[in-house]
Amino acid sequence: MDNPCGEPNQDAPSRDPRKSTDPLTFDPVRALEEFASHVASIATLSGERARLIKRSQAESTDLRKATDRTFQYPSVAKRLKAGKEELDNELARVDEKLHVQRQCKRILSKN
Repeated sequence: MDNPCGEPNQDAPSRDPRKSTDPLTFDPVRALEEFASHVASIATLSGERARLIKRSQAESTDLRKATDRTFQYPSVAKRLKAGKEELDNELARVDEKLHVQRQCKRILSKN
């Protein structure tokens, strides 16, 4: 009989050795799938990070120009500053996610 987690009962012998639930058994297919998933996540996050950095640099340039010219519309400069802060926060969030993914990748590549 199966337990609620969906795993076969340990009392019943498994007929197929590939479906063994022995925790000491290493499953290379699952490990490679997890590794590929983490690598894909890192690639996605790296692309998002590059896009955010480029956008942040453009916002910084616009804000610098507005400040240098003593921009006559302070609300626009204020909006640019708020947008820049928002981008910086989003970039920090993506950097943190990327750091976590890279740690997972290191852990998986050690196994």
